[in-house]
Amino acid sequence: MLLADIPLESDALTEDRASTSASTRARAIIELPLEHIDHGIRCIEDPALLAHIAERRYPMTVCPLSNVAVDPGRYPRLAAHPLRRLLDAGARVTLNSDDPGMFAGDLIEVFTRSAAQFDMTDDELVGIARTAFEASFALPPERDALLDRFDRESRALRATLA
Repeated sequence: MLLADIPLESDALTEDRASTSASTRARAIIELPLEHIDHGIRCIEDPALLAHIAERRYPMTVCPLSNVAVDPGRYPRLAAHPLRRLLDAGARVTLNSDDPGMFAGDLIEVFTRSAAQFDMTDDELVGIARTAFEASFALPPERDALLDRFDRESRALRATLA
């Protein structure tokens, strides 16, 4: 694999860094040829940057339970998390558990609590889960096979629940 073939991702918006200004972090998101953004929820503070991220359709990992655990000053409870605003702005998010051993909450709990807190529709939940497959670093044949299976299984589940 050539270095140019390695996907580039950024966690430039993860936290405040004394040595890196908000404008420098935003410029990195805009100027780098990214494929993913890790922990980019602070983009909610910059409407132009959020619009850019949504327009470019960058998948963004979002870890709401760990964000509440790690940054209770900014997110004192799940209701304060910007997940709903990110979705409403058109951001392509994936829900993640981050580090369940440290922050409590496996992926099922992240989906369950986020769905309840943010009144998420079935279509939104399926879309978020599908985005995770689309944004994975799996090779295209494997990713396509996973997406096909996910689509079949999610259709079957919806038919069963209907």
